[in-house]
Amino acid sequence: MRPLAVLIGLTLLLVAAVPLAARDGDAPPRYITDPDRRARLKANLALFRHLSPEVRDRVRELDRALHQDEDAAARARLWAVMERYASWLSRLPAEERDKIEAVPAGPERIARVRDMLERQWLNGLPYAYRQQLAGTPADQQTALLEKWRAEDRARRRDRLEALRRIEEGMFNQKFFDDLQKFVKDVLEPKLSDAEKKRLGKIPKTQRLNYCHQVYVFSQRHGLTPPGPAEVWQQVVRTRQMAGPPE
Repeated sequence: MRPLAVLIGLTLLLVAAVPLAARDGDAPPRYITDPDRRARLKANLALFRHLSPEVRDRVRELDRALHQDEDAAARARLWAVMERYASWLSRLPAEERDKIEAVPAGPERIARVRDMLERQWLNGLPYAYRQQLAGTPADQQTALLEKWRAEDRARRRDRLEALRRIEEGMFNQKFFDDLQKFVKDVLEPKLSDAEKKRLGKIPKTQRLNYCHQVYVFSQRHGLTPPGPAEVWQQVVRTRQMAGPPE
């Protein structure tokens, strides 16, 4: 992964990676007791320490901004955006990443990212769409593309609205605490090693993916996760709308 993706990714992990004093200054240090999580965090910390001092300072500054300037809900959304961007960036061919990282952060980089996303969108159109576009007169292609973009935007709005309803309905801290207690006390004892590994690979910040996987495993093992049934049905529908997790 290139430096920019490392910067974003490590920012997501920095808070829990080091058992230093809590952010309010006088609180005692908080230690991670889960051995698997401690191992992952130590590996992340090792990566962090191998970054240049400049990049480490940028990670710390971004982390401070997230925790001092944003509330919990905004921070969760920003973390999700950073995760998606880092994931997208890390999957690009090396020369494409270089084109993005060659320009300074700001409007110029945003324009380059948008241009690349536009080319990916065009290349990702279904075969039938590309055939239709090829057979459309040049002076009508712009209108056709805009029609397809509008349809994409509508689908994206529907997905975001569904996600918002889910967040309002279940992604509060009490529900998530109850859910993780259910996973530890009820679900995990019934999971195979492969299932435990699969669930453990999903970051807790990816709450939709995590909750959907908990629901799938609960159904598989004849269990009922906590929370209203209609909310879990919405989780399933939204996961289907979003497509397979990245």
